Amino acid sequence: MKERLMRRKAPRRALLMFALVLAALVFAPGRAALAEPVTAGDYSVDGGDWSYDANQHLLTILTGTEVTISMADGVEQTASDRIAVADGVDANVTLDGVNADFTDINASKSSYNILTIGSPASPTSGGTRLTLAAGSVNRLRTTMSDAISVGNKGTLTIGGTGELDVESTDYSSYHYPNGSGIGANYGGFIVIEGGTINARAQGAGAAIGSSQGYLGGIRISGGDVTATTDSDFYTSGNSYNASAIGNGGYFAGSNPQYGDIVIEGGTVSAKAGGSQSGAAIGYYPAYYGGSFTPGDVSITGGYITAASNGLPATPILDAGGKLSITGGFFGAGTLSVTPGDDGDRGAVYGAEPDPGYTVIADEEPDSKAAYPVRVLKNDPYDLSAAQDGPAVYDAGALDPEAIALGARADVAVDPAELTDHATFRHRSQGTGGPWTDGLPEDAGAYEVEVTERPFADGTGKLALIPRGAAIAEVTIDRRPLEVASASAAPKAYDGKTDASVSGVEFTGLVGGEHLWPGEDYEATGSFADAEPGQDKNVVVTVSLRQDGPRSRNYILSEGHASANATAGILGDGHDGHDGRDGKDGRDGRDGNGHDGRDGRDGKNGAGTIGQKGENGKNGTSASGARGDAVARKGDAKVRGSKMPSTGDAAWIAGGASTALLVAGSCFIVLSRGKALRCK
Repeated sequence: MKERLMRRKAPRRALLMFALVLAALVFAPGRAALAEPVTAGDYSVDGGDWSYDANQHLLTILTGTEVTISMADGVEQTASDRIAVADGVDANVTLDGVNADFTDINASKSSYNILTIGSPASPTSGGTRLTLAAGSVNRLRTTMSDAISVGNKGTLTIGGTGELDVESTDYSSYHYPNGSGIGANYGGFIVIEGGTINARAQGAGAAIGSSQGYLGGIRISGGDVTATTDSDFYTSGNSYNASAIGNGGYFAGSNPQYGDIVIEGGTVSAKAGGSQSGAAIGYYPAYYGGSFTPGDVSITGGYITAASNGLPATPILDAGGKLSITGGFFGAGTLSVTPGDDGDRGAVYGAEPDPGYTVIADEEPDSKAAYPVRVLKNDPYDLSAAQDGPAVYDAGALDPEAIALGARADVAVDPAELTDHATFRHRSQGTGGPWTDGLPEDAGAYEVEVTERPFADGTGKLALIPRGAAIAEVTIDRRPLEVASASAAPKAYDGKTDASVSGVEFTGLVGGEHLWPGEDYEATGSFADAEPGQDKNVVVTVSLRQDGPRSRNYILSEGHASANATAGILGDGHDGHDGRDGKDGRDGRDGNGHDGRDGRDGKNGAGTIGQKGENGKNGTSASGARGDAVARKGDAKVRGSKMPSTGDAAWIAGGASTALLVAGSCFIVLSRGKALRCK
């Protein structure tokens, strides 16, 4: 019976234990995943430990349990409900679409902070991590207060990927209480690690920094941060000069010590606007209320743009403190002219980087347009330069890749980058003459000086700084040429073999160049013999001028080249057997043939009686006063194709039995071998 009772109780006990475990899971505190969001005023709260005071319109985060705050169903914007983190609590809060606007001065909460981390007077303010939910846009706007306020020595760390838009407007003639977009007073500390932050402030407050108390410090390591101020107010001759990221224009306390401002990453755009603006980033001493001791300002990375109406030349400033720049990309700056530890280091927004660091050009494709300069640590090296293989003239400047450049073996650099960043100048070897910018073009022997501008090494962490220029000895060889063809001009028979060259064509010329006779080359021609004829072979010999404007860059094998051409030598009345063939002047009937040497006259054309059969051999016809001689011969035919080389003589062949030789004004009649002299 007892055993049977125990068996009945066993299932009941199991059911009871299951119920207890289920109840523990459902009602355990802090298990937000198992609870539905709860409405607290205008907000919806998911998870965490919190309280809501309806009279004060105040939602207070009580523990570090994760909590997500968004707008309650049906509420697009609140003008009254605030959020606070209790003193000493290290909260973990996510904003997911919170929209609060306290800028209506008629609203009861218009001068309150919207989100408060601890309290200004509390020495126990904790550290709150504020996460911006992915895809969310959170807008917090107030007037005469900080939109987000970090209490005494408290810390606010902002991260996530959402957006945060915060603003403190200036709507009062009593300006000194005016707040910051994100304010840290009495030693409060602001950290931005992510998200898209847009902070604005007017009057006495910084966009990100202090407003009514001393700043504990700011650190930006990520995110996309924009900070803008518009400060126009001053009183009793004292200017507020609020900074965009830094100190505001009013503080409480006696000469307080401000904390450091550190930018080590992210994208930061800061503008201090208005007529009484301070620094874009940093500390500025002219403010209302007395004096303070600024902290240090340090920029080690990030993408920075800065502007200040009041400090246009030096918008990044640490008046009275230490400004240190050892990294980052910047929207404006001047490059180092003589990089190195002993040279100028360049500047960004008017501020020099630390010793051992240099401003160089930003060559990253995605950032160089907006951020043309960057700062990196120096890495000195010795540059080497030498000609890399033979070079031949090609009608342009020597290719930079023809000079091999090198650095230390341990330098993380592609040799091609050394070439890309090199500057060249040259002069002829051994002259010691002035330098000419660029690389040489013409054939010759040169000294080439190479200088390198600084650039980032392969790691992106160091600026390669050459210790000096390098000299390379460079030779550009003449380009080989060949004679492709030549042409010669025909000439009159002169008993000589020389020919006149009318043109030469070359192969191997580059750059569309042409060589010109006389200036660039000399060419001579020679017939195989001096006898008349057509299409006679001419041998053309070509040599280049070594000082020609174009030919000095070319070379022919053995200094000269030959080519064949063809041209004619025109006859002189002596080719063939013209004028003295077997029949002329001595045909069967006339026979005597003593009327030769016609035209061989002294001055008057009265030549002596010719020898038999030598018609047309007028050796000195040009010496006659005129030489207009005409001879007719029986039935003889004259084969000569060319008349005497001087005078206007002409041979006329026909059927006449007599010939009339006209020489000047004298007439000589030749008739069947008889000659009559002029009287």
